[in-house]
Amino acid sequence: MSERWRSKAARALLTRLGHTDMRVAMRTLTATLLDGIDSPPTDLHGIASRLGIPIIEESIGGSGALRRTPDGLQIVCNPKQRLPRRRFTSRSNSSCPSATSENTSRKT
Repeated sequence: MSERWRSKAARALLTRLGHTDMRVAMRTLTATLLDGIDSPPTDLHGIASRLGIPIIEESIGGSGALRRTPDGLQIVCNPKQRLPRRRFTSRSNSSCPSATSENTSRKT
């Protein structure tokens, strides 16, 4: 494993995907998520849907958040932010659960 990828999350991702090279691991992870997704720009709602994470817009005191609910996770974007910022928020927050293998849906 590269000296740059020593965090607990990086080690967990490499172990889960069975790789020692982070570039190869990320290509493996993203290939499944991007299969059939139109781009550019990338359909972030499509990717979030595959992860079981709804993206909602709500007036909040920041640009966005990854929120834990009784049903799982949801990405919250502030509709007052410009579209590029909302897209960044969605992209950033949708990568967290997929990289750490967190259970995104708690519905039974």
